[in-house]
Amino acid sequence: MATASSSLGTQFHEELTCSICLELFTRPKVLPCQHTFCQDCLQDHAGRGGAFQCPNCRQQVRLPPQGVTGLPDNLMAANMCEILQQQTSLSGPAARGTGHHHGNHREREQHSQRVRFGGKRSGTGQFGRHSAPAPAPAPIPAERAARGRGHRHGNQWQGEPQSQYHRTTIGKSGFGPGQFYSPSGVTVSEEGEIFVADRDNQRIQVFTLQGTFVRQFPTVVPRREEKIKPEDVALDGKGNLWVVGRTEFAQFAVQYNKQGRVLRKFDLQESEWYRGVAVDTRRNHILITQITGHLLNLHDMGWPCAVAMAPQGQLVVTDIENHTVSIFPTY
Repeated sequence: MATASSSLGTQFHEELTCSICLELFTRPKVLPCQHTFCQDCLQDHAGRGGAFQCPNCRQQVRLPPQGVTGLPDNLMAANMCEILQQQTSLSGPAARGTGHHHGNHREREQHSQRVRFGGKRSGTGQFGRHSAPAPAPAPIPAERAARGRGHRHGNQWQGEPQSQYHRTTIGKSGFGPGQFYSPSGVTVSEEGEIFVADRDNQRIQVFTLQGTFVRQFPTVVPRREEKIKPEDVALDGKGNLWVVGRTEFAQFAVQYNKQGRVLRKFDLQESEWYRGVAVDTRRNHILITQITGHLLNLHDMGWPCAVAMAPQGQLVVTDIENHTVSIFPTY
């Protein structure tokens, strides 16, 4: 058991190491490509320019007006680093209870009737991102993850009894069938097929709920000899897929059938951060987040990312800059 614990700790340490300074993350910041680095390391790497390349994948990154400090915090990585450091320095009974727990912060805004969950501090009861890729690259211990999970059917989320929690893990890092390179969006059909937006592999992969690989198709853009990097995926009322993503110079929403045949597409305005997509099947509307869009202007959101529709028509949006999830009665 001691050997297994030591091996697990070593694995966590490797996952939580900045690839620039080769030390545990300090004030970790996550880039749009989802790679994480220390804040000071990024400041040294970026210099005074407004844009730079990710040290890992070389994707071009445009800094927000606040510079490196304005990039989203990787709170999960920061918490995991803190726990790992405490477990390393403490032993025996003193090592127990090293986590910090903060209750849910809930706030109601009367003028917009928006319910807002979460905040910049992380802990038990706080929400993480879903749909668009999670910012934390570190693995989550199963006993912590089991405290509360949900699953997404179409564009709707349903809770799962915590006492009956069982996780099935699909895939690993790679480029072959059933492997992922930055999976960033997911949706589930009524037939039980899981559609995963495999971002940096530029494809949609399809699995059964038991984790069996079924098929894949490239996220091609019609009438263009290129593929998008898919950032999110949603199913519409006819069972077709809407995928949002980008090429190097343009951004699109593309509709595919479940076998990957392109049905139609439209251009999107430039957005600096990952997009989320949902479908309001009652109104036949496609809802796509954008950091300079309507929601930001009306509701003081920072960087809206993932979006989902509730069965009664409420709109649920994650804000990765303010570390909140907002629920709107309508849109």
